[in-house]
Amino acid sequence: MDARALPVGTLVHRRYRILKVLGAGGFGVTYQVEDLKEGGIAAMKEYFPLDMAYRKVGQIQVLPKVGCEENFQRFRDRFLEEAKLIYRYRGHPNIIHVTHLFYENETAYYVMEFIRGHDLGKLLEQNGQRLSWERLRPIFSQAVRALAEVHSTGVIHCDISPDNIFILAGGQVKLIDFGAAKSVAAGDTSIVLLKRGYAPPEQYSAEGRMGPWTDVYALAVTLYRAFAGRLPPASQDRLTEDRTVWPSQLGIMPPSPQWEQALRRAMALRPDQRYQDVTSFWNELTQSMPRSYAPMVVCRRGYFAQQHFLIRGETRFGTDAQNCQVVFPAGTEGVGRVHMRIWSDPKGLMVMDMGSGLPTVILTAGGQIRLTPGLVYPLQAGAEVVLGPRGEQRFCAAESR
Repeated sequence: MDARALPVGTLVHRRYRILKVLGAGGFGVTYQVEDLKEGGIAAMKEYFPLDMAYRKVGQIQVLPKVGCEENFQRFRDRFLEEAKLIYRYRGHPNIIHVTHLFYENETAYYVMEFIRGHDLGKLLEQNGQRLSWERLRPIFSQAVRALAEVHSTGVIHCDISPDNIFILAGGQVKLIDFGAAKSVAAGDTSIVLLKRGYAPPEQYSAEGRMGPWTDVYALAVTLYRAFAGRLPPASQDRLTEDRTVWPSQLGIMPPSPQWEQALRRAMALRPDQRYQDVTSFWNELTQSMPRSYAPMVVCRRGYFAQQHFLIRGETRFGTDAQNCQVVFPAGTEGVGRVHMRIWSDPKGLMVMDMGSGLPTVILTAGGQIRLTPGLVYPLQAGAEVVLGPRGEQRFCAAESR
C-alpha cells in the first residue's frame, strides 16, 4: 500500500468510509469507499502530491512541505479543475462520472462512480499485447464518441493512451483521467502533463498549438499500439528521423491499405497534416476499404449517430460485447443483448431480428415492415432499420463501396 494512503476504515466528510486503496499516482491516491449517505460503492480520489506533501503521524490532514506551499496550492487548484471538468460530462455513457467534490483535511477530494473492468492496456497484456481490428473496433468507436463530446465543449483530453480507455465487464467503454485536459477556448497554457510515446510534438512546446488534432494523434498511436503490439517511436524522435514501421511492414495485415493510410495521416507530425477532428479520422478509418469491398450501414440517429459500419460477413448489433461487433452500452433504450444481425450475400444486405424482444422495423419509401424474430429480410439501399419502440436507433443501408 502507498505510504500516503489513509487507513482502511477512515471516515472522510462524515460520509465516505475507506474500504481499500485502488491506486496511487504523482498527484494523489484513489480509494474504494462506501457511501454511507446514498449507499453503495464509489471511488474517491484524494489530492496528495508526491514529494510535495506529508501527513503528521496519527493525523489525516495533508500539509505542504516547507518550500512547496506555492506548488501545492497550484496543483490542488488543477486537481479540482479536473473534477469540475469531468462533472460537466456526467450524463455521457462513455465518460467517467464525477458525483461530488469537496475540501477537507487541508486538501481536496472528488468522488466518482466505481467501475469494474480493466483498461485497454491490461486487455492487451491478457491477449499477447495485440488485438484484431474486429475486437478493437467497438472499443475505439466508443472512445471516439467520448472524445467528440469533449471536443465539442472546447476541451482536449491531452492524455489518450491504453491506460485511460477503460472497458467495463459488458463491453461499455469509459474515458478516464482528465488530469492533463486543457480548455482551448480559454487559451489554457497551464501545467503541461504528457505521456511519452503518445503525445504529439506540439505537446512538448509551450508555443505548441493544441486542439482536437492533438488527441487525434494520441488516439491513432493508441490504435497503432493495440493493433501492431508495440509503440511507434516517440514523436520527438520521429522529428529527427522517422523510423516508424507500419503494421503492414511488420507482417500484420490491416483491414485495407486505405485503413493504414488513414492511420498514417492521423499520426502526421505536423498538426495541419492530420485530421482536424476525431470523427473525420474515424469515418476515414471505417470507410477506407477498396471499392466493392463491402456494403455498409450508416447510423442516422441514436448512440452511434453519424458513424459508418462496413458489413463484412455477419455483423451483430446489441449490448453483449462477447457476441456483438457493434456494441451499445448496457441498458441502451431499445436495444437487446444480441438484437439483430446484418450480413451481405450476392443479392445484397440481409437483416434478422435475433429474438430481441423489442420492436425492429424496416422503413422504405413504400411503408414499413415489422420484423418477425428469426426470419430473414432484404435490406435495400436507402432503407432504414429502426430499433426500439420509439425508434431510438436508426441505421440506413448504403450502396456497396
